[in-house]
Amino acid sequence: MRIINHTEFFKILGKAFAKLLLAGVIIGLLHAHDLFVAFILALHLLRKFYLMFRKNGNNNYVLILGMVLTGIFGVLAEKWGIYYGYWEYHDLSGSRTFPYWLPFAWMLSFYFIYDLELKLLKVIHIDVLKYKIIFALIIVAVFPTIGEMITIALGVWTYHWPYKIIGVPVYAIIALVVLHSFVQLLLVLYCKYLQIKDPIYSGKSLQN
Repeated sequence: MRIINHTEFFKILGKAFAKLLLAGVIIGLLHAHDLFVAFILALHLLRKFYLMFRKNGNNNYVLILGMVLTGIFGVLAEKWGIYYGYWEYHDLSGSRTFPYWLPFAWMLSFYFIYDLELKLLKVIHIDVLKYKIIFALIIVAVFPTIGEMITIALGVWTYHWPYKIIGVPVYAIIALVVLHSFVQLLLVLYCKYLQIKDPIYSGKSLQN
């Protein structure tokens, strides 16, 4: 049995929380200028794409596909929730109800989750697919929820669902888990069908 490096584990978690806090504060403080926030997130997204291809060439299709799928489903979910009045975004110019930065935020959320999973799995030595999925569900339930708590506290938007935990309804947490889990299921099937050995979405052992 391999020993878990607890110091490295908590170091990774600490960095992830710091990134989440920074992103939440930036969006929160600048949300009234949503086009500018969209520009910042778009630049950050392009930087991620550049670094991925520079490091691994064309071997990042799974990660990119996950980001695109999350962006598409995230936007559809946002449109649905805004249309039916389940939540609303504040301080948008004109009569707009949909911030410009949302698609980029959804795409980057997948990158954040994937990167965090990859780093933590290497430390806790999980290489069985079903345990990877369970671990992923825990990450999806915790980190996006914390991100929402930060931005809600800074006045970015408000949920109109009941049963809230620091501004985030239980329904919203469930919806986040379902959406991200659906994307992950699609990627598992994608990797299985094309026999892709992805460190997250296949049973391939992770190497340190």
